[in-house]
Amino acid sequence: MIPRAAQPSAKLIKDVTHSICVSTGHGFDITNDDSDKSSLVYERDATVEPGSGCDSPASLTYIKCSIFGGLLTTSAAKNSGQWQSNFHVVIAGSNIYIATAPKVPAGFTGPNFFGNKTINAPTGYMGVQTFAQSQPYDPSVCAAACLKKSAFDMEQGLPSKSNPDICNFFVAYVLYKNGENGVFTCTYYNSAWSSSYATNDGQWDAQNNHYTVGQANGFSVGGAQGCSAQT
Repeated sequence: MIPRAAQPSAKLIKDVTHSICVSTGHGFDITNDDSDKSSLVYERDATVEPGSGCDSPASLTYIKCSIFGGLLTTSAAKNSGQWQSNFHVVIAGSNIYIATAPKVPAGFTGPNFFGNKTINAPTGYMGVQTFAQSQPYDPSVCAAACLKKSAFDMEQGLPSKSNPDICNFFVAYVLYKNGENGVFTCTYYNSAWSSSYATNDGQWDAQNNHYTVGQANGFSVGGAQGCSAQT
């Protein structure tokens, strides 16, 4: 029988909550923008390596934390365990945790949390960027692009030298297709908009695919004031 290698993150923990994943006392640091999501699972594991002469050894349970910078959805939770010889490794009690208040990029204010809706602005739309699934949720990426748009429009005089189009506001969110395959997305505006304009909760395309929004947060340049819908 071959003893299991010691698992360095395994500890005796009496208070099992998601805080054990984000506590620096347990070896994790999620204070950066790229690591604001975690999962907590219970894993039934073997006390020794299953194999010839001991194909179904005694079991123990590990509490395991994983830290992610990419996007997490329940539809991505497909790992239910595996068989090792005649021993069944089982995953149970799995939960994911996502920070709802991302860091504010330098030079911006916010966030204004819109949840599962994004802005439907009557004017001032400056475009959208959708990134690969490998791109973590990181509003600073949108902020850099927003400032770059402003610099380009001022340099090129767009739409005119006297009145260039300035990016004053962006929304960072996750765009889902049929509830899966979330991709980080930024939309840009030349005016800041309040939550009263956050009415866009997605749409259907001609192929009957349903696109929805999650984790939407708005950020304004400096002290730009948000426009509110008339009542």
